[in-house]
Amino acid sequence: EARQQAFQALRELRNATTVTQALVEQRAPLSFESLLYLVTYCLVAIIPFAPSNIECSNRRAVMEGLHLATVFGDGIICAFYISLLHMLRHLQSPFDDIGAPHDALNPVAIMNSTERKLRDYLSAPDPHEVLAKGAAKQQESQ
Repeated sequence: EARQQAFQALRELRNATTVTQALVEQRAPLSFESLLYLVTYCLVAIIPFAPSNIECSNRRAVMEGLHLATVFGDGIICAFYISLLHMLRHLQSPFDDIGAPHDALNPVAIMNSTERKLRDYLSAPDPHEVLAKGAAKQQESQ
């Protein structure tokens, strides 16, 4: 009886995770993705031609105005949008090598680094003991 209930619970869990996995692997249509990329790249191409905050009818203001801040701001905005597109591309297929670093989302590399940090943490001496030994040596020398 208990074994049957355990198997029933396991089947329900498997069904629930299957639905979750299907939702996670669901992707937007290719046309929507292409439209998103097209609109974002067009926005990035048009941003430098946006109206400036300098009054163009005043020639002296145009000559003496700081244009570097506008260029720098436009560059930051463009870099932000382009980085969002790259992040979306990497989130769509995180375990593929689409240009990401080799171990960016590689589960084996993540596990190895975690094990290395855990080993270092567990094998390192206790900081309280090190401080106590240092204080004892300092008292002995005085």
